[in-house]
Amino acid sequence: MAKLVLGGKERELKVTMGALARIEEEYGTLEAAGKALVQGSARAFLIYLWACLVEDDPSLTKEDVGKMLSVASANLVIGALNQAFKEAFGGMKQPSGGKIQQLLKRRRL
Repeated sequence: MAKLVLGGKERELKVTMGALARIEEEYGTLEAAGKALVQGSARAFLIYLWACLVEDDPSLTKEDVGKMLSVASANLVIGALNQAFKEAFGGMKQPSGGKIQQLLKRRRL
């Protein structure tokens, strides 16, 4: 399971149909959300993270998640999101078109 510590608490990232629907609700389509993520959108990053965290803690708001993040923790969080999507989809194509993987690669450069 993909886990990380945010706000002083260990949290689990869950990629479910509910999480995907939340992402889609914010962007219209998962493809649009994935494109925004690859372009380095801080908002897209926050939406992906929030959508996966709220499955484990429904009380979390996007604002709560945004306050828990620091720029310095971005690579750690991207890694956890990537792991969560890999676990959810296995060998299947990610609905974001593998955008999280692309973002992670770009961050390492």
